[in-house]
Amino acid sequence: MSLKLITAPVTEAITLAEAKLHLRVSHAEEDAYISALITIAREICEAKTLQALAPQTWRVTLDRFPTAIELVMTPVTSIVYIKYRDVNNDLQTLNPAHYRLDNSSDFVSAWALPADGHTWPSTFETINAVELEYIAGYSEIPLAYKHWMLLTIGHFYRNRESASELNLQPLAHLDSLLTRRKLYYV
Repeated sequence: MSLKLITAPVTEAITLAEAKLHLRVSHAEEDAYISALITIAREICEAKTLQALAPQTWRVTLDRFPTAIELVMTPVTSIVYIKYRDVNNDLQTLNPAHYRLDNSSDFVSAWALPADGHTWPSTFETINAVELEYIAGYSEIPLAYKHWMLLTIGHFYRNRESASELNLQPLAHLDSLLTRRKLYYV
C-alpha cells in the first residue's frame, strides 16, 4: 500500500494574524518566514497525529483489493473515486453504489468497504491495480492542535539555530496535546 498527498490544503490551520498575535509581532518584515513556520507546524502536527487539519486529497494505491481499504489520514469526509485494473488490464471506475465509507471515528483509520450485497471486483495481477482517492480534513480544527501549533511556531521563531544545534526536548511535553486524542491498541 502506498499513500500520497494529491492536493494540499488551500488554507492553513492557523492564520498569519493568529500566529503574529501569539508571537507578539506587529511588523510585516517577517510575514513570509512566519507563514512558512505555520505550514511547517501543520505538517509536523499532521505527521504526528495522522490527521489532516485542513481539507486535502489523498491517494491510496494497492496491488489488489483487500477485505477493507484502510484510509489512514483522518478524518475522512468522502471518497472521490475507486479505480482498478480489471482482469483484462482495462482501467475501470467502481460505481459508488458498490462501496461505502466507514468513518465513524476521527481518531483511528477510516475504511472503504464493499456495500452490502457487493464484493470487490477481481483485478489484473499487477502493481498498483487499485487506486482510491479521498478527502480528509477537519471542518473545525481541535483547539489542542491549534495550541500545539502556536507553541511550536513560537519555539521555531525564537530559536533559529541550525538543525544540529536545535534542541526539541523543551517541546516534548507539548506532544501530550496531540496524543490525548489518539487511541492506542495493545
